Amino acid sequence: MSESGPNQGEGQIDHRGAGRTVLLLRSAKLLTPAGQFLCLLRDVSAAGVRLRFLHAMPEFDNRVTLQTASQDQYALELVWQSQVEAGYRFSRPIDLEAFITERTPFEHRPIRVVVSSAVVLTIGETRIPARLRDVSREGARLDIESKLALGQRLKIVGRDWPETDATVCWRLHPEHGVSFQRSVELAELAQRIMAMNMRNA
Repeated sequence: MSESGPNQGEGQIDHRGAGRTVLLLRSAKLLTPAGQFLCLLRDVSAAGVRLRFLHAMPEFDNRVTLQTASQDQYALELVWQSQVEAGYRFSRPIDLEAFITERTPFEHRPIRVVVSSAVVLTIGETRIPARLRDVSREGARLDIESKLALGQRLKIVGRDWPETDATVCWRLHPEHGVSFQRSVELAELAQRIMAMNMRNA
């Protein structure tokens, strides 16, 4: 993909005739063939959206899908990119007000990103292999062959995941949901996800 920036005229999204541009600072995720990636929405108009990444810009296809916290999805086409930002145009007309307000009949939940990474759970002296299936700042979904008790406290650690204290909050064997005892910083979460995706590439 060619590299250009938002201050280089040939690479910009043309907002003229597209109505107002609204500044945002809100988390979302990109769905790509290389995996899912956290990003920040920086500004949006009816023409397109500017995204910022919390790590070096990954190599994406020119066409990706943006999913917001309301679970709405938007097909995007790359217009320009720099080291940590990219500008996309919407592939189809959007409802700008719905995008800005993220209207949904359901309660907003933290952005959850699908991953696949081997981890080890520690419960006392017992170590149990598991696989991380999705993560957010607040918790994760794990595949575990053993059936753990609700309320069970444990530690999670993996090659791309630091030791984290967590509690089992739901289960549908082999899937288990855990809540972290301490929220993960957004930048750290984005970088961990990037590392997992690159390892699986």
